[in-house]
Formats: sequence, structure tokens, C-alpha cells
Amino acid sequence: LTAEQQVSVLQNALQLSENNTFGLQVGRMLPLPSHGAMGFMLNSSKNLEEAICAMERFVHTALNFMRIKAAKDEEWIEVYCFFDLTLTPEVYRLLCEIFLSVIFDCATFIVGKQLSNTTIYLKYDKPSYSAQYARYLCADIKYSASYTAIRIPISLCQQSNASSNPENFLFAMEQCYSLNSKKP
Repeated sequence: LTAEQQVSVLQNALQLSENNTFGLQVGRMLPLPSHGAMGFMLNSSKNLEEAICAMERFVHTALNFMRIKAAKDEEWIEVYCFFDLTLTPEVYRLLCEIFLSVIFDCATFIVGKQLSNTTIYLKYDKPSYSAQYARYLCADIKYSASYTAIRIPISLCQQSNASSNPENFLFAMEQCYSLNSKKP
């Protein structure tokens, strides 16, 4: 599907669902294995920091009009979310909710517990159903920010992944490169 067709499908699904938490629910229903080679790579990463870097490089293999950018200092990693299309506010919010749910799923798998001491910045106003966010995202949420991002303590991002497998990670990365028509 083209990016525009993907957005149209999302817009239609959102309208048909008549469910405010649709994006959060969809994100929860997309565990890492559902992301193909990229999900396998994330599962096999040595830690969350490596997974975030891999996601930054290959997120477009899952959604071709989405980009993420990671910024790191001594205390935090911030993962910013961008879209290469003009989106309606509802679809933008839906995609942000899916993105955040997927990040939380990835982090919980790798770290082995719910994230703590994280902050989410949302580039939209507080929705009417904002109280429901706590069921899906364990973080301090800042609305009406100038960007959409999640801020995670570096100490969590550098904890070892019990499922780390360097050979599987490299194999999955080669598959992602292949999907991207690039060579490692």
C-alpha cells in the first residue's frame, strides 16, 4: 500500500471503531514478533539502547512514512516520532499512540519490567479520554508539547536483555537491509 492508502485505512478503521482508545489498543496488539525481521532484531538486541538505534534505522520497513530519531545524553534517551505526511489530528494521535505502545512493549520485553521514570511528550492537546492512557502507558505525560517523544532513563536503556543473541540480531539486521534494498 502507498502511504496515502495506509493513512486512509487507518482513518477508516478509526471511524468504524468509534473507540477513543483504538490507537492504544492496536499498539498493544502489535507485539514485537508481529513486526517481522525488525521485531526479531529488537528481541535479539543486547539492550534497549541498541533496540532503539535499530528501530531508528529500520522503522520505515514497518511504516514507510514514519521516522524516529533518538537523542542521548548521560541521563536519558529521547526517542522522537515524525511522519512524512500531513495527517489529520485524529490519525496523528492514533499513530502516536500506536508508536508509544510499541515502544513500551519493546522496552518491557527487553528490560523485563514496566518502564519507570519515563516521560512522554505529545504534540497534541490532552484528549477527552486521557485518563485511559494510564492503562497502557506507565509514564508522566506532557500534552501540547512542540514534539512527540518518549524520554527514558539511560540506566534502563543499558540493562542487558535476557534474550540477547548477537547472531540472531545480525541475521535480522541483514533481513532488514534486504527489505530496504541496502547492503550492510
